[in-house]
Amino acid sequence: MPISATGIWTARVRGFTLLEVLVTLLLVGILTGLAVLAIGDGGAAAHLQAEARRLAALIDLHRTEALLRGEQRGVAFAADAYRFLTLGTGGQWTVPVTADATDYRELPADIELRLRVEGQALSLDQAVTTPQVLLLSSGETTEFDAVFVSEYQRGYQVAGDLVGQLRVGPVP
Repeated sequence: MPISATGIWTARVRGFTLLEVLVTLLLVGILTGLAVLAIGDGGAAAHLQAEARRLAALIDLHRTEALLRGEQRGVAFAADAYRFLTLGTGGQWTVPVTADATDYRELPADIELRLRVEGQALSLDQAVTTPQVLLLSSGETTEFDAVFVSEYQRGYQVAGDLVGQLRVGPVP
């Protein structure tokens, strides 16, 4: 080994070989790939599922209130929001008497809503003042299928039948 002028042993310094750098890059790439697979789609599916479950819970809540109060209620959908309305004594749809945070829901910017009522796809481009889905005081509802979609996911749906049964799940 070479000795310096001060009498201390010095080792010859070498850099990394190309093979060592390539193996390190390969290991970092594999670990990054596994991390991305574990994270998934950034939670887009979970957001869609949460929105679908929220809508189903709110419909069930308003359907129950319509039964208990003897009111006719409905849901007015737009592409980026939905609102619950009550049929007033004058035949006008209004915000329920107990207006609170459960009456209007604006969707996050990355989620879009699509609606089919009684087998017909409806355009949700325009704001509506009358509901497309009715929640009657008898417990009956309009047959509908509301689908929450995002750019990265096929979607989650809330489907309701004539007797008020709701189903929530991924779009088949």
